[in-house]
Amino acid sequence: MKHFLLIVLFFCSAIGNLLTAQAGNGRNSGLTHTWDLTSTMTATLDVEKGALTIKTTKPGGETMPYFLGGAPWYSIRAIIVSISIEDGVTTIGEKAFEDCSNLSSVTIPNSVTTIDSGAFSGCSNLSSVAIPNSVTSIGAYVFFECRKLSSVTIGNSVTTIGRGAFMKCNSLSSITIPNSVRTIDVAAFSGCSNLSSITIPNSVTSIVGNAFYLCRKIKDVTVEWIIPVDYDWRYSMGTYSDSKAILKNATLHVPAGTKPIYQSDDGWGLFGTIVEYSTTANEEINNPQTEVYITGNTLHINTPLADVLSIYTAAGVKVYEAPVPAGASTVSTANFPQGVLIVKGKVGWVKKVVSEL
Repeated sequence: MKHFLLIVLFFCSAIGNLLTAQAGNGRNSGLTHTWDLTSTMTATLDVEKGALTIKTTKPGGETMPYFLGGAPWYSIRAIIVSISIEDGVTTIGEKAFEDCSNLSSVTIPNSVTTIDSGAFSGCSNLSSVAIPNSVTSIGAYVFFECRKLSSVTIGNSVTTIGRGAFMKCNSLSSITIPNSVRTIDVAAFSGCSNLSSITIPNSVTSIVGNAFYLCRKIKDVTVEWIIPVDYDWRYSMGTYSDSKAILKNATLHVPAGTKPIYQSDDGWGLFGTIVEYSTTANEEINNPQTEVYITGNTLHINTPLADVLSIYTAAGVKVYEAPVPAGASTVSTANFPQGVLIVKGKVGWVKKVVSEL
């Protein structure tokens, strides 16, 4: 028994010495280590539990600093299995928890608005993450090579999913983009080899090249645009022949009345099955501040911002394009085809109206 106690005491002493030697300018107290990140922000690591806690006492909140040369816990990052970021922290710093390979859980509070580049990259044991509604930006490579990440909830305030944000998250099988997102950046989900289901809302106005590159298990994609956002699926699986073969067995769900538009698109038209789901005439697709309706042979537009107006037939043929001023304006539809017309603003809103028969 005495030998056992001596071994335990020796182990505790060795860990303490290791922390003192490796963990930068922190304060060591037994099996707890504390770093002063700023004068009002601390990071405390409970070595026995592997629990890292970040907290601030600054009124109004505080941004986690950028760690030149790496975070102070980087040399002992393998100890960390859980991270709790307490309320008041507003930004998770660049590469703050990079390569914490044993990290399995993280708590992000509603005070955080930005997750900077590479914050959790290489956290290969992290299996789930919930990004709160306070977050507006997910930086580049934030979850790069989080290979066990299988469950992601993205809050409904995020506007940008950064370059390579979820690249090589091999366990991710489905993703639903919230209707706050406008941009899905380059390679955002590239190399997600098991991603099979994707839902993209009409708020997205830009999918930058190769956002879904080499997602070879894609089976089901749902979109909400009347006019599809440009994305070239032709080389998304590596080669054109590979892309064609894989997407031939995938299903694309599109709004009612838009199937011909998607079928005629060079990229979206590669999906082997395109299924329409129900919508209604005069449906508002985006931007409730813009009003569009038809009376007789006149299209009425009332928009809070000056814009460039484009009008398409249901088959995707453009019949009109011209600038419109802020406020109320009209366009004659006398020479337009009768039936469904798709009205689109360059700033991102889209509406469907029905001309007089």
